[in-house]
Amino acid sequence: MLALMMQESGGQGNDPMQASESKCGYIGCITSPEESIKYGVKHFKSVLDKAKGDVKLTLQSYNFGGG
Repeated sequence: MLALMMQESGGQGNDPMQASESKCGYIGCITSPEESIKYGVKHFKSVLDKAKGDVKLTLQSYNFGGG
């Protein structure tokens, strides 16, 4: 998860997991690092479940969507 966060944002800013778009559909709705991490982990878990545990597919789908 830390590597994913570093890839997404370098661990910087109010949305270090870059999770706003998956939560709200637009950039900037998450305004605190805590909310970003909480939602980012929740989203990652959801994608991991849909990918049946395939971590590589999950990492790609985290950014590009589950389709």
